Amino acid sequence: MTLFDYPTLVVQRKISQPLEALELVVREPRLLRAGAMVALGECKAVLRFDRAFGVTLPPFGHAEASWAAPVSARTQRRRAVEEFELELNRWDRSSTELLVRPRAARPDRWTSRRLRRYFRTAHATADIMTSFLGYQALELRHREAAPRGDAFRPSRETRGRAPEVKVAFACSAAG
Repeated sequence: MTLFDYPTLVVQRKISQPLEALELVVREPRLLRAGAMVALGECKAVLRFDRAFGVTLPPFGHAEASWAAPVSARTQRRRAVEEFELELNRWDRSSTELLVRPRAARPDRWTSRRLRRYFRTAHATADIMTSFLGYQALELRHREAAPRGDAFRPSRETRGRAPEVKVAFACSAAG
């Protein structure tokens, strides 16, 4: 049996946008609120936001606050497969770190099959969220720079509902 530390299970990505730009995305009420779903492509699963992103303060002060949101990967029938916590931290002045970590009591007791499923889903989640957050940050910054007449208005079909975002991603079933 292999022993490992809890940080071994954390999947990390670098987003090439400053944290301030991503804060605009996570504060946007129409995008990533509770109940919003992001399709994980060929994994045949969706990522559901159990709560919206919220500020988490480190124990040593508020200068480097981060943003965190609980999410769950669900099957097409909406059964929860994995539960994660997404966290956004400052990497440097021009980029942000995305962390995906499990929400489980004892991940050190997982079987090898469960570990493979976790990492397959966690990597798909990290890749999709990196692309999605980076794109949305560019979109919101472009929208803010646009003249007021070109402001974004949601259609009648999407107004008042949690959006379902479709992003293509190849997820291998092997592993």
